[in-house]
Amino acid sequence: MTSGEAIRRVGFLGVGSMGGPMAQNAARKGFEVYAYDPRTEAVDALAEDGVVGCASAAEVARRTELAIVMPFDMDQVDQAVFGPGGLVEGWEQPALLAVMSTVGPDGIRALEARLAAGGHRVVDAPVSGGHHGAVAGTLTLMVGAAPDDLALCQPVFETFAGKIVHVGNEPGLGQAAKLINNQLVVVHHVAMAEALVLASRLGLDLRVVYDIVTTSFGNSVVFGHRTPSVIDRSFKSGGALNVLVKDARLIQQAGQAVGAPLFATAAAVQVFETARAMGFGDEDDVSVVKAYERMIGHEIS
Repeated sequence: MTSGEAIRRVGFLGVGSMGGPMAQNAARKGFEVYAYDPRTEAVDALAEDGVVGCASAAEVARRTELAIVMPFDMDQVDQAVFGPGGLVEGWEQPALLAVMSTVGPDGIRALEARLAAGGHRVVDAPVSGGHHGAVAGTLTLMVGAAPDDLALCQPVFETFAGKIVHVGNEPGLGQAAKLINNQLVVVHHVAMAEALVLASRLGLDLRVVYDIVTTSFGNSVVFGHRTPSVIDRSFKSGGALNVLVKDARLIQQAGQAVGAPLFATAAAVQVFETARAMGFGDEDDVSVVKAYERMIGHEIS
């Protein structure tokens, strides 16, 4: 794929709660979209939007001009790229790969170095906005990539993103920016949980608290979006607790690597680790509140 060509055929590896809607939006906007996911039912669910299922990542590589990977972590990215039936088996010439998962700066830099030996290029483009943003096509992308590579990918990215920020020319910088965003997300979840627990113990109506906070200086996107699901006890947010645990560990690793003191973050990470240990890992991230409920011995809503 050279800088003078326009991308028309796009591949997605990983079409779960994020990658699935992103692939749908790209297909609906006129791109030829091919997808592979070990869960064939996830790929089949996209067929009515014109997404073509493939038998392997290698097949995706052979049929597309841009491969987008959206798995859970760096191990899964490496498996999709270098494992049996992976992308490198299907690439017959230098290729373009966009990594949109949160996998940390070190992982992306190692991937870029390994792929560069074969002439392949990496666009580091993690996303924020959750499942709802993926469906609405309003995600925020933080991109670390050469300007020419971003220009090639931009028409595709615009099908599912409302904001694309070029953080810098080096892969890894997009991941760094995403970790800063998610650092705040982790801390805000814990702050929300503790505020709601305290409000409940003080005898306040959580609906009244929600009304006050969302029109006051203490508000946050997390509080405004997550609190209603605590009040109605649906605990549905569209974001997985296990994903935030994974991201929280990356944040701590990054802080340790550069000697940044992260006191509040470290405490929040321990809360999420506790919630996971209590068995809430497969639930939505707002279920961190349930960990507090278990600690105090009663439900707050």
